[in-house]
Amino acid sequence: MSKTEDSKEGRRPAHRVRAVPDTPRREEKRAERRRQLIEAALEAIAERGFAACTVYDIARHAGLSHGLVNFHFDSKESLFECVIDMLAAEFRAAWQLALQHSEAGTVERVKALALAPLDKAICSRSKLSVWFAFWGEAGPRRRYREISLELEREYLAALTEALRQATGHAASDAATDASLISGLCDSLWLEMHLGQSALSVQAARLRMTKGLTRLLPDLKPGGKRTASDHQSAG
Repeated sequence: MSKTEDSKEGRRPAHRVRAVPDTPRREEKRAERRRQLIEAALEAIAERGFAACTVYDIARHAGLSHGLVNFHFDSKESLFECVIDMLAAEFRAAWQLALQHSEAGTVERVKALALAPLDKAICSRSKLSVWFAFWGEAGPRRRYREISLELEREYLAALTEALRQATGHAASDAATDASLISGLCDSLWLEMHLGQSALSVQAARLRMTKGLTRLLPDLKPGGKRTASDHQSAG
């Protein structure tokens, strides 16, 4: 038998492995697994910090093999960025929900925005640990710094506008008040995170409410301020 015949009859063509096409169910399972790993990474960072946290720590919290972590994420750093993106999305959604459920020009909107970061779903102990760890890394890591600054700008802009409409104050004065409110929130977060006797979310919200009353004593609940109110306040 010739070489040509041998190549045609004696050898079988190589078997081709066809990729399994993605289906909605497969995509759903993949997204679910990624969420599981992101949440596990959050707990691992809260426990170990950014620098000490390893893929093995994340896999342990997820109850999965470390190979699955590498399968779903290109690197540990990309997974960390997903954790920060998740926290940022939660924070943004909280104050945007406050806008949707309050009326422009009212003290209720100012209060809702001020209390939005003090929601128990946002400032749990593990999430606060990751937030502070994240801020500690924001200096040398450009991506982290950009996320932090963007979030702060968005929130302060919304709070400033709410204050301006509710008080009739100049935009610069409203911006100053917004910075003070945001600073009080940061202080409450820090006390909840580091305080020897942990400050509860409920107690933090009460302090914020009292702080608003002292900062803006002319604001009273129950509706918009009228033009005459603005003039008499001035």
